[in-house]
Amino acid sequence: MDYMPDSFPQALRDFYPIIYNYSFLLTEGAITLAVIHLPAVKAALDQIRKLACGDGKFTETA
Repeated sequence: MDYMPDSFPQALRDFYPIIYNYSFLLTEGAITLAVIHLPAVKAALDQIRKLACGDGKFTETA
């Protein structure tokens, strides 16, 4: 594996791609969850959910 850093432990050589890829996925997932739980984003998502499920009232202005 030419792309693996020389300082990476050779005992974990086969797991390097998994460790590398999941480090990005877990970080992105944590950031996404943090953003979703912001009050403004949560309110917007609730409003979209109500409109999509037919619980909200949509009035067309045009």
